[in-house]
Amino acid sequence: MSPYFASLILSFTALILQAGLTGAAPTSQQWLKSCTSSNERSEAVKGAFSHAYGGYKKYAWGHDELLPVTRNYSDSRNGWGATIVDALDTMLIMGFDDDYAEALKFVSTIDFSNSSQPAKGFETNIRYLGGLLSANDLRPDPILAKKAIEVTEAVLLPLFDSPSKAPYTDMDLNAGKPKKVSAIDLAEFGTYSLEFTRLSQITNNPKYAKFSNDLIDRAISVPTEFPGLFPTTWTVNPFEPVDSSVITIGSGGDSFYEYLMKNYILLGGSDKKLLETWMDTVESTQKYLLSPTKQDPNVQFVAMINDDTKLYQSDELICFWPGNIMLGTSQVQNNSNLINFATTFMNACETVWKDTATGIAPETWTWSPKTKSETESLIKTEVAWDMFRAIHKYTRTAAGYSLINDVDDTSTTKGNLQESFFLAETLKYLYLIFVDKDCVSLDEYVFNTEAHPFKLPHPIKAQH
Repeated sequence: MSPYFASLILSFTALILQAGLTGAAPTSQQWLKSCTSSNERSEAVKGAFSHAYGGYKKYAWGHDELLPVTRNYSDSRNGWGATIVDALDTMLIMGFDDDYAEALKFVSTIDFSNSSQPAKGFETNIRYLGGLLSANDLRPDPILAKKAIEVTEAVLLPLFDSPSKAPYTDMDLNAGKPKKVSAIDLAEFGTYSLEFTRLSQITNNPKYAKFSNDLIDRAISVPTEFPGLFPTTWTVNPFEPVDSSVITIGSGGDSFYEYLMKNYILLGGSDKKLLETWMDTVESTQKYLLSPTKQDPNVQFVAMINDDTKLYQSDELICFWPGNIMLGTSQVQNNSNLINFATTFMNACETVWKDTATGIAPETWTWSPKTKSETESLIKTEVAWDMFRAIHKYTRTAAGYSLINDVDDTSTTKGNLQESFFLAETLKYLYLIFVDKDCVSLDEYVFNTEAHPFKLPHPIKAQH
């Protein structure tokens, strides 16, 4: 099991749910009720969640991750119970109310100011803050809002205490100050905007959004060689791009680009610069990075650029991009080109899964380029079902689900880790694919990069 396979399922979910963008959203009560509807496939995914979370409760309760082979635990996320917080909204969506009540009691005891290891800002933001905000949006509770503020004040805001106001990457809670670094990735500083915006909205305190959104505005104002595409590495002081660094939509840059459109939607379309930059990104990706493969010119991947040289390699994180483009079509008129681009790229990501022995995507791959291009098939839920069956067949253990070491070996050994995002992202997205497409209305919610849905203050206005 690639530890990043949720990106592709995210795009499948967006492609399937995008048709539900109408401008009229159901109420929260209707939404939660519809999410508990069942059929054979959604029940199978719920069963997988029950097995994964049950193993975690038995062998790793209160810790960050389950080690499903040795039936032990790991605390790679500061020992604050990452699996519990990351899975809160999945429990609500799937209807595991007893587990949720137990989890909420645990959340009330977390001390985000205490950890023996430095806290990574990026992971703390998307898993802990994102999980708390999402659960609060689905079922408001003072405990969740309180803990969201606590983790932000104790861990995340101090990271921005640099001369340039760009965030450092890690918070040393023992020392009470961030660990100073000289450089930071696009995704590391660009993935606070959605969470901080939502926190400002629910607290009526604009300071959180100001920290992140002012920084994004500064970043996208920097002139670049390729409009909308930015070097992945930036110096913290001064805050500026390292021109010789890699340009990629994948690892290191992915959620920066993902959040341009998503924060535009969460802000109700008020920041037009986000939309303009996102459009530049899509157009430059098509113009400079899109590359058909030699093996099949109908299969087109997105390359990366390093020192003005195009590199024909990618990683599985990049497969979020088709879904993000489809989400963006709701905000752009005359969008047939975007739909074709998203579908073509989605087909390419699908082939990576199908071409492995296990039917599970690798973390990285390369290809030989060719010039011809053509759009092919539409995404179907059958492909997602094949993915789920492959995950179930090759990663399931007696205690949960584990990453595997070689996706091209059907007898591969298991890596002994059940990531919290398996419950937060993978199983949630699969479940949403197999239930009613209106279960989570994209008129009413926007997902963060860890698959946590944030409620929009106002229903989305589709531009069709």
